[in-house]
Amino acid sequence: MQAPIHLPEPVLTKAADWGLLLAVSILWGGSFFFAKVIVQELPPLTVVLSRFAIAALALWPYLRASPVSAEVALDLGGLTDFARWGLRG
Repeated sequence: MQAPIHLPEPVLTKAADWGLLLAVSILWGGSFFFAKVIVQELPPLTVVLSRFAIAALALWPYLRASPVSAEVALDLGGLTDFARWGLRG
């Protein structure tokens, strides 16, 4: 006969946890809605480049404040190896 399994007691969540979950759900789900709308108005390449530029500008202050040097942060050695593997087929 097997011993009964004792499950931990469920953790009661606070209203703030539910609020954060709701906020993340709205932001995450909203991005798909807005991507569909904006692609109808602009070419997809323009949308992708704009999103990439916004992300780069948002991360730039973090990179500047980081103790990692720019040479290490911008090292493309691994990326070029990965690209070569992809082009090899």
